[in-house]
Amino acid sequence: MTSWRERFEKKDRFLIGAEFVSARSLIKPSEGGKIIDFVDGLCKNERVDWVSITDNAGGNPMQAPLILGKAILDRGKPAVIHITCKDYNRNGLESLAWMYAAEGLNNLLVLSGDYPIDGVDGVSKSVFDIASVGLLKILTDMNNGLKVKGRKPGSIQELESTDFFLADIAYLCPQSQCAKNQRNGPCGGSLEGKCELKTFGKECIWIRAYDRERYFGKGIPELLNRPPILKDNALKGTSGWANFFLERDHFVAR
Repeated sequence: MTSWRERFEKKDRFLIGAEFVSARSLIKPSEGGKIIDFVDGLCKNERVDWVSITDNAGGNPMQAPLILGKAILDRGKPAVIHITCKDYNRNGLESLAWMYAAEGLNNLLVLSGDYPIDGVDGVSKSVFDIASVGLLKILTDMNNGLKVKGRKPGSIQELESTDFFLADIAYLCPQSQCAKNQRNGPCGGSLEGKCELKTFGKECIWIRAYDRERYFGKGIPELLNRPPILKDNALKGTSGWANFFLERDHFVAR
């Protein structure tokens, strides 16, 4: 099977992918059924170069992408797994990434994710511990051999490398003023400058940041031309200004 990465590197033709939205039900590839029959058809179609599987699309709970992703691989077609930040914190996302790597599902489409709109007995609470840019940084670190604290005090351990194919906001606070806690750029869901969540009822924080920076003659490059920022939850409830001057925040070289 030609890998997804190899297909992109050839650059000899226009590639076509199919996106498959999972279902809120039990899917058993070994037992067939309408969904598996549809997957079979996509995998047998020579015009389709890969099949991607969504992760709770539209903010609705559905079966996780793993089962269909493995079924697609077993049928000889590259599978692209959507991995989003709305339902897991950074530890949960890292665990998911290790699982996908162990299963040979190395093609990940990294997204911040759709805000939850449904759930059992009410709407689920979103997580958004990090956004897509932060998750991409974690996955890149995993590809390069993630360095973590060793068992001995002061020691560093480098973990086995994976093979995934993969801020400052003008003095505005993403914690209180962004529904998705976006610290490394807009989520892409705003409409006419407003947050996609009507219940949030606010202008997109990144639109406001751009307007502020433009007033001082800066613009977008000054906002986003920096390493990704991952929030340190150990600093929750403390002063951002104090953390800056006491060198406890992301400005300190790690």
